[in-house]
Amino acid sequence: MNLLLIITQLVVLSAVFGYINTKFLKLPQTIGLMLMAIIFSLVLLIINYFNPAALQFAKDLINYVNFSEMLFDVMLSFLFFAGAMHTDYRLVKKNRRSIILFAFVGCFVIYFLNRIAIVLCIEMDQSSC
Repeated sequence: MNLLLIITQLVVLSAVFGYINTKFLKLPQTIGLMLMAIIFSLVLLIINYFNPAALQFAKDLINYVNFSEMLFDVMLSFLFFAGAMHTDYRLVKKNRRSIILFAFVGCFVIYFLNRIAIVLCIEMDQSSC
């Protein structure tokens, strides 16, 4: 199975979920799609409980796709574009001080937490890292 076929199947599934959400659930788009994805996943788990062989296709599909490559090489640009498209720049300009402050504080906190984890791993003789 090639990557284009997988992407096509996911787009069709998303379109069907979007149609069901628009016609019947009438939830906001992101919430409706997430809810339908969760329900679909639970249905797959229930099917797997009764007939494990029925989901061999899904297992093969998951094993076929390299998710880090898919995320960074395919999906990330679309996610950035969608995020930029829905950004209200007036609010960003209005709240730029707090945005900059939280960005710097978050970066420093993550830096120090990673640094502590590295030091702890070195002290533990790298046996459990």
